[in-house]
Amino acid sequence: MINLNNCRNSFVKSLYNRTMIRTSIIALALLLFCLIIPILITDFY
Repeated sequence: MINLNNCRNSFVKSLYNRTMIRTSIIALALLLFCLIIPILITDFY
């Protein structure tokens, strides 16, 4: 019983870590996007 609970807790932790990694990657991508787009626009015009 304790084993099952421990397994579930580790699963939840791994899921949480995965979502945190995903959100951080998305945030970095958005930051890069916001930095690159104005540079491209200024290069083209």
